[in-house]
Amino acid sequence: EQNKKKKKHIRATVRMMVPPQRSTGVVGADDPTVIKLLAHAQNCRDKYDLDAALKFYGKALDRQPENTDLMDDVAEVCLSAGYPDKALQLLQRSIQLDPERNATKYLSAAQLLDGETSIGLFQKALALMQGEKGKCTDETTASELDKKMACTLASMSELYTTDLCDEEEAEKKAEALIEQALQIEGQCVEALVQKANLRICQQRAEEAKAILKEIVQRPNAQDSDPYSFDLRLTVGKLLVETGMSTEGVEWMESLVEGEEGLAEPWYVLAMAQKANGNKADAQQAIAEAMKCLSVDDDVYDEGMQQCIQALADEIGLPDNLDEAEGGDAMQAD
Repeated sequence: EQNKKKKKHIRATVRMMVPPQRSTGVVGADDPTVIKLLAHAQNCRDKYDLDAALKFYGKALDRQPENTDLMDDVAEVCLSAGYPDKALQLLQRSIQLDPERNATKYLSAAQLLDGETSIGLFQKALALMQGEKGKCTDETTASELDKKMACTLASMSELYTTDLCDEEEAEKKAEALIEQALQIEGQCVEALVQKANLRICQQRAEEAKAILKEIVQRPNAQDSDPYSFDLRLTVGKLLVETGMSTEGVEWMESLVEGEEGLAEPWYVLAMAQKANGNKADAQQAIAEAMKCLSVDDDVYDEGMQQCIQALADEIGLPDNLDEAEGGDAMQAD
């Protein structure tokens, strides 16, 4: 049960392991009005005004309610804009209307659901990608499909250490999926992260440390391209969990440089600094986490807010900080 709770904490890694990918089909090509609406929508997306983009997409869908390419594109925007329920509704409708095309919609839907339902969607995505690779004559495209399939297998493995950890032979299934991913793509960092995660569950800490050391020593390992934010955050958590606090501090300091407004990476950095014996730096980091919560506390669930507050209570805040600046949002708890 303890392992299950611990792994639930990093459940959010799945979505970014298999990133949404925009449909390559030309949508609405037979309707000039739809083409204009999509151009307006894309212009809004380019300006990061996703709500405005969704208004144009909604009008396009009104004109072409069974256009699955359009549904898939709109679902991607809904995910980016923070409307997962609407995204899932669109993805499920697209799957119903056109079940044998576009593996990406199955991946996106799988990341929004849990348990065996999610596994089934991942399996269908794998089948579609395997079929696509079988017809592929371009080496670059085939390589990209291999990477995507390996990431999908890693995401499936992660489910057997979280939602499905009580299933019979869950550990063996997780192990098999990881090895299958690494056979397809030997350098798949998502699979290596899940392998380290599984070794921690198995209380094989030294093996987990060796895997994490390999990951952090890779060239450009801390860059957003090719590694997603969620994946790098998970690596930071695992570094702290395995007692690699020095590496954890360096890793998380790099991560927060580009994500100053998010509370969770600051919290993980504070944990790493605390474990490394740097109390003043830990206090500064947890103060930054609280400041982020005071600006946008509805981004995080109650559990994360309580973790941040508990660490602040334990180590204190910097003497030169106006505690009201970061603490007001937490007092409601």
